[in-house]
Amino acid sequence: MNNDQLLHRQTDGACPDARSRSQDPVLDVGNLSVRYETADGPVAAVRDVTLRIARGEILGVVGESGCGKSSLAFAIMGYLGPSGRVSGEVRLEGENLLAMDPGRLRAIRGSRLSMVYQDPLSTLNPSLEVGEQIAEVYRTHRHASRADARARAVEMLARVGIGDPDAVAHRYPHQLSGGMQQRVVIAMALCCDPAVLILDEPTTALDVTTEARVRDLVPALRREFRSAVLYISHNLGVIAQVCDRVAVMYAGEVVEESSVQSFFRQPLHPYGVGLLDCVPRLGDGKTNAPLRPIPGAMPSRLERSAGCSFAPRCALADDVCSAMAPALVEAASNHHVRCHFWADVPVRMPRSGSVWRAAVAPREATRESGFSTFSREDKGDARQSPGMDVLDLSSSLWESEPEAGRSEGLEAASSPLLSVRKLTKHYGDDDTLSKLMARAFGRRTRPVRAVDGVSFDLRQGQTLALVGESGCGKTTLGRSIVGLLDVTDGQILFDGEDVSGTVEKRQPHLRRQIQMVFQNPEASLNPRHTVGYALERPL
Repeated sequence: MNNDQLLHRQTDGACPDARSRSQDPVLDVGNLSVRYETADGPVAAVRDVTLRIARGEILGVVGESGCGKSSLAFAIMGYLGPSGRVSGEVRLEGENLLAMDPGRLRAIRGSRLSMVYQDPLSTLNPSLEVGEQIAEVYRTHRHASRADARARAVEMLARVGIGDPDAVAHRYPHQLSGGMQQRVVIAMALCCDPAVLILDEPTTALDVTTEARVRDLVPALRREFRSAVLYISHNLGVIAQVCDRVAVMYAGEVVEESSVQSFFRQPLHPYGVGLLDCVPRLGDGKTNAPLRPIPGAMPSRLERSAGCSFAPRCALADDVCSAMAPALVEAASNHHVRCHFWADVPVRMPRSGSVWRAAVAPREATRESGFSTFSREDKGDARQSPGMDVLDLSSSLWESEPEAGRSEGLEAASSPLLSVRKLTKHYGDDDTLSKLMARAFGRRTRPVRAVDGVSFDLRQGQTLALVGESGCGKTTLGRSIVGLLDVTDGQILFDGEDVSGTVEKRQPHLRRQIQMVFQNPEASLNPRHTVGYALERPL
């Protein structure tokens, strides 16, 4: 497949990259640097980053964890803690946010400038109903009445795809699934129609259905309100579908910036090539198409080398790379790259087949902004749907038939290691919290059937995948199996032993045998303990 087949966008004869540089940017970040003071010395999290986002444009920021994406977002918002040191400029519609007094900055945050964070539980107040939290933002910045603010909260919950928004508005964060919590945070960020919206991996905790709603919501916001959007994500497919331009960060620096179509046709930085090559393709077998990760690890920011930060991991690195840091240069029209050997990348590191199959359908441009858009309703063949680019990941699915029967021998050779029999978990029937609520407030809650009669067997060496939309009961089922929740009915057998009770009722050897990795690592780790102590303690 040649590179011209990868991605095509039609924007009235001008790419978004060119248009954005000809317009006055809504968000103008100039030579922004972020440094954290630590016990081991200063850590350079962001180094001389310059980004401009025009009205109605979506800029995607990609890179490995720890490359500085979130620090960049927090610096723009002015949310860095006392250990953070910021230099440079962040201008919102011409006003320098870094020079503003705290009162003025508070008035802007949440109204003209909003952010959606990775962890919704850290954003939401556990003691307030979610509808009240959204309404509070609207009342504060729009000076609306309580009734109007409440109506706006319900409207925004419906807009982000939450069913029965009137009922959900009266719930507390802990009563919602992780995906629903994130949708509430997105509704809160959008309720005042911000000029700039920053999304820091907003779909990390969402199922694919909800992710699609959010993915459609971002371009819709751009079309309706001409907001400038900074979209941080690890998902390159989402970046290709949603964004106009992409900035690749590595070790705190922007190493490549271009239009989305230019980047996906042929990245000009070896790190950009590596990001695309390490994405798995649906349909590839586990043995005939191994993943191609980028070798090595990101360097420590405690010590800044004189040369290129990517040189230790780069296949094209030469002596000059270790001796002299490359500058960010315009290698092609509106395609900027930080590499001494960018001209050799298309020859020595060509795109060897794409993660995506051809998506060659022109996209209609909005007449006012000139930026490409797509419609949620256009779901058909790309050749017949001018409103949407389709990134087809589904071709050749399950072509590797020999692997399909690998578990058959396991089924015949062993009895189930884990058996779940008609597992049921209901909330609100007769649990302690419901009784206390009824006694204190005279209000009984309707029972929620989180898990209802689930049965399955899992043998040693097998992997069972649980899929479904947010709120369908996946996490509740997992927590019940490990003993964090007491089941309403049913049975859990581990190696023939009944472990249906909560974890404190289980024998120590059973606790060690059944473990769980949770969605949110920050909520799982104790911030008062070092990582080493957290690992040593259970041993």
